[in-house]
This record gives sequence, structure tokens and C-alpha cells, in this order.
Amino acid sequence: MSEIILRAGLDAAELQAVRDLAAVVNAHDNLALKLNWELRGDQPDGLVNNLLAYDGADVVGFVALDGFGGEYEFCGMVNPSQRRRGVGTQLLMAVVKASRARGVTQLLLVCEHASQSGNAFVAAQGERLRYDFSEFRLELAAGDAPPLPQSDLHLRRAVRADLGVLASIRAASFAEPLDDVLAELAESFDEPDSRYYLATVGAEPVGLIGVVDDEGSAYLRSLGVSPEHQGRGYGRAILAGAVGLLRAEGYTHFALDVATQNSNALSLYQSCGFRQTNRFDYYAVDLGV
Repeated sequence: MSEIILRAGLDAAELQAVRDLAAVVNAHDNLALKLNWELRGDQPDGLVNNLLAYDGADVVGFVALDGFGGEYEFCGMVNPSQRRRGVGTQLLMAVVKASRARGVTQLLLVCEHASQSGNAFVAAQGERLRYDFSEFRLELAAGDAPPLPQSDLHLRRAVRADLGVLASIRAASFAEPLDDVLAELAESFDEPDSRYYLATVGAEPVGLIGVVDDEGSAYLRSLGVSPEHQGRGYGRAILAGAVGLLRAEGYTHFALDVATQNSNALSLYQSCGFRQTNRFDYYAVDLGV
């Protein structure tokens, strides 16, 4: 049985060991695991977000646990030479225990759609896991640029004083509880690799988009337009404007995730040059197991 170690953040040696393991797993299974490297260090809340499985001095399994409030997701991996020895199930049980301890109400396992080992693990867990939804990973090639439409929209980097406005727009755009959004955005302002842009027309705020620096790649999130301003091309203008601003800073690679059922957003992103490169399936974990 492996020894499971829980960490709020990985030190340099642990991070390198996890990177080495990810390289082995990705090469063996031809995957691109969703491990959110920018979040593997210490987080503002100080809570466990890394679980390592050791066989002696070797890291043979790992889980990245990320989220906010009551909703968390995780992605895991096990060294191919250590599979079918219960390491994955040990890690799953440790994730469930850690999630209960912090009051998580929804826990999702992220499984790359093309992963044979991941799908086999999901099947082996039976009723512990229930399929919930899927997302496409879309990426913009280095030489592509979304056409910037004619618009009176202005995009600027948001500051902490904009939190209330940002939260109101996102809550209305995505039908999310305002208090939860406000708390999540406030935490994101403490993360050095995270930022938001506020879109205005004249003096009126109309939309937002978030950006996370993922090891030199710009990961885009939370593109939203307030309901009363939708249908005017502002979403396209925000996306194109953000890409333009980031290119001026030196970014050449852009990625985002979109629900496979969100046909409107998918059409927008594809019309702006983004192309599907991966698919991730999400499974709800029974926290009572």
C-alpha cells in the first residue's frame, strides 16, 4: 500500500517529481492531463490542494485538487508501472476525506475523454462516480488572431475597486449566486498569475473576461456580458480585444474551456479562430463513500 501525503503547496523537489511523473504518464497514455500547474504552489486559503502517493522515496501517484467554496474538481495520475495496485483508489478515498473536511458539497473528477486508463478507472469505481458533463479545450494557434469588430467598447485591466461591478456582471451572465462570485473574484485578485479585464461602453460596464498565466500560455475564462447588453457583438469584441492586449504583452498561445452543450459560446470561439484540441469529462463523486 502506498503512503499518501497531503500538501497545501508543493516544494521544489515535490513539484519536480510531479512534473516528471506527468511527463511519464502523458507520454505513455498520449494525454495532456489537466493539472493546473499555476495552482500547485501554496494557495491563499492554506488548504490541501495536492495529494502525493509514495512508494518508498518515489512519487508514483498524484492528485491536483482545486476549487472554491463548496465546489471542487480534481485530476489524478498513477505511474503506469504502479497501476492495478489500488493506488488510484487510495488517492480517491484521500480526496474524498480531504473534501469532507473542508465542507465541499460538489466534487468532480476530471477525466480526459481519450484516456483509456482514466475511463477504466471510472468504470471500476461503479456507483462512486456519476457522469455529469463534458468540456472542450479550445486553443488559438500562434499565427491566428480573432478579427477585431468595429465597436465602441473599451477594455481595461480591472483593479480591486472593480470587484463589485465584475461580480454583478458575472453573476448575471452565468446565473451564479452573487456572494459566491464576489468571494471567488476577491480571492483571484490575490493570485499573482490571475487577472480580469472590465469592458465598458462609455461609462457603463457591460462585460468581463478573466486570464490566468499558465506557464506562459494565456488561459481565458469567465467571458461574460450582462444580459441587458447581450446580442450586440460585445462578447466577440471582448474576446478579440483581450487577445490583442495579451499579444502586445508577448503571449502567443491562448486556451479556454467550453461546455460541449454550450453551442452559442462554441460557435463564437470557433468563429474567432479557436480550435478543439481536447475533451474532458467530469464525474460527480459520491461524498458519502
